[in-house]
Amino acid sequence: SMIEEVRRQFKDIPELRAALDVMNKNGETEYTDWNDEDKATFDAADGKAEYEKCVEISTTASIREMVLPGLLAVIVPVLFGFVPGFVSDDPTLGAQMLGGLLAGVTSAGVLMALFQSNAGGAWDNAKKMIEEGVTIDGVEYGKGSEAHKAGV
Repeated sequence: SMIEEVRRQFKDIPELRAALDVMNKNGETEYTDWNDEDKATFDAADGKAEYEKCVEISTTASIREMVLPGLLAVIVPVLFGFVPGFVSDDPTLGAQMLGGLLAGVTSAGVLMALFQSNAGGAWDNAKKMIEEGVTIDGVEYGKGSEAHKAGV
C-alpha cells in the first residue's frame, strides 16, 4: 500500500529521514530562518524520493476502483432496457423504464455538478479570505493558521 511504500522510503533513503528529522526539529519555523546545516540537510533530500512507485500504486488502485462504477454505468441501462421485455407482456415497459432511469440520472447528475461547483467556489473563496487575513470573534486567522491548513 501507499503508506507502506512511504514508510519504506523513509527507512531506506537516509536523506529523506534526515530531512524529516530537520523538519520536526524546526517545527513551525520558516525555512528562511533555519540554520545553514539544516537547510543543506533538507535540500540534500530534494529529488531522492522514489515518486514513480507511489504514482504506480495510486494509478493501479484508481483503475481497480473504477471497474465496478464503469460496469455499473454500462450494465444497468442494458438491464433496464431489455429485462422488462422478458418478464412483462407490455413491449414498451423496457423503453419506459430506461427513459425514466436516464431522466433521473441526468437530473441528479446536473444537480450534483451544480452543488459541487458551488462548494468548490466557496471553498476557494474561503481559502483566499483566510490567506488575506480575517478576524472572527477576536481571533486572527491567516496563512499558516489551523483554519488555513484545513482550507488548503
